Formats: sequence, C-alpha cells, structure tokens
Amino acid sequence: MPRALRGTAELAPLVLAFHGGGANAEGTRRAYGLEAVAETEGFVVAYPEGTGKRVLGRLYAVWAVGPFLDRPELGGVDDLAFVDALLERLEAEFKIDRRRIYATGLSNGSHMALTLACERSERIAAVVGTGGPLEGTRCTPTRAVPTLYVAGRRDPCSPLDGGSCGGCWAQALGEVGLREGPVEKDQCAPVDEFIQGWSAMLGCTANEPSLGRADRVDCRSYEDCRDGAELRYCIVDDLGHVWPGGNYGACEFAPESKFCAAFIRAVGPKSDALDLASEGWAFMGRFSLPK
Repeated sequence: MPRALRGTAELAPLVLAFHGGGANAEGTRRAYGLEAVAETEGFVVAYPEGTGKRVLGRLYAVWAVGPFLDRPELGGVDDLAFVDALLERLEAEFKIDRRRIYATGLSNGSHMALTLACERSERIAAVVGTGGPLEGTRCTPTRAVPTLYVAGRRDPCSPLDGGSCGGCWAQALGEVGLREGPVEKDQCAPVDEFIQGWSAMLGCTANEPSLGRADRVDCRSYEDCRDGAELRYCIVDDLGHVWPGGNYGACEFAPESKFCAAFIRAVGPKSDALDLASEGWAFMGRFSLPK
C-alpha cells in the first residue's frame, strides 16, 4: 500500500503483476520496477506466484494459461480460480477500488494478463502485456478490455516475425546441467497476427495511425473500439525477452553465476528505450470499469 494512502479512507487501484514462465514473484518484483511508480502514483501492486518446483532453492513457476495450458504437470491447476480467490482476499485486506483493477506481465505473465482480459473482463479494467502474445484463443469477453502490448525486435523467445519460440528457461537450465534432454520449441505466429486478431476482438474500426516514432520505439494506436477500449502496440528495437525498462530480476545482481550468464544469453538484451512500469501505468490508469 502506498504510504500516502495508509490510514486514509481513499480507495486504491490495484495492479496484478504476473511473473514469466520459470520465474517467481521476488524476481519479478526486482525486474519490473513497479513499486517506485506505485508509491508516486498511489496504487497497490501484488505479485502472485504460479505453480512450480524448486531447483537449488529457487522456485521455477508457471501459469496454466496460453502455451502452458495443456502441460501434464499442470493438470487440475485453475489459475483463473486462483486469481478470483486472490482478488477476494486483497479486497478484504486492503481498501481496493474494485473499478480499477489491472493486470500486467512478461512472457507467460503476459499470457496470464491477456487471459484475464478474455475471461475476467468484468473485473479487469485494463491490461499490459509484453513478450507473450496470446495465440489461438477464442476470446469472447463480455467487455472490451483496453490493452497495451509491447514487443522486442530482438526477442529470441517470442520472435517479432514468428517462427521457433519459447524454451528460453529450459535452454538456460540445460546449459548449466540442471535439465536433461533436448529443449522443445514451439512454432509461433508473427506478433502482428496477434495484434490484428486482438484488434478485431476489441471491435476496433480505425486504421492504425502511428503515434510517432521515438528513439528506438515505434507505437501504433487502434481506436474506435467497442466499450471505449483502446489497443496500443509498441515495438522496441533493441529489446530482448526482458521487461521493457527493467532488468533481469535476480540475475541482474548475480551475472557472474553460470545459470544467470546462460539465462541472459537465452533471453537477449534489456533496453531503457521504453519504461513499461511508468508507461504501462499511464495507459492503464486512464481506464476504469463502468459503474
């Protein structure tokens, strides 16, 4: 809870910040840089943690959505029900503005945020995703959820132009001997295909006017969407599979470790061209659920 709201009757917005596949809540807290923005702007951040296992004392967790939905080891896991229960608990413990609940995440965390836009559109006011387009979904939300999506042109795990994708965590684990067998890769469609499908799902009718190219960043906005929604899509030239404007989480502070060195090689470069903590809030914070 931001200091300015402690002890007051004012309701606070809530941002659910989901970790990527193979990550955990603490690493995500370090990587995303949301807390400084939350303190200034007056919103609560929660870092949920998915299902996983511990390797050398570290939790490697995933969300049972998107490409992870059919994993045998996640059979019976209902992460939508988990989020429902989490929201009930947070709303009971904190003064949460129920009309201003948002979701964001990187990679599999992006899959989770976008899934909530599909399946919990009556509870989630807006979402921000990066490094994890939601492919092949039959998304029929009751309300069009405003969406900001950011892609990295140098992302090897979710390539901008599609092709072989995923498996970055497994690649890093295998390189240091913590995983046996070949790394299985998926085949992903170009991110533009996801954007076009998501735009149609939101009912956007306007063409894609450019918002102007900044240094290393190109953004487009799809407007005239139903329910007052908006879709914004940005490409960052020098960004890998890393939270834009953020860092490598726990590995940011231990780059000399063999695993962290392998992980950094697997996910590619970080970039400061777009600060998604502040830009994401500037986008999400404009929207609220109807009364």
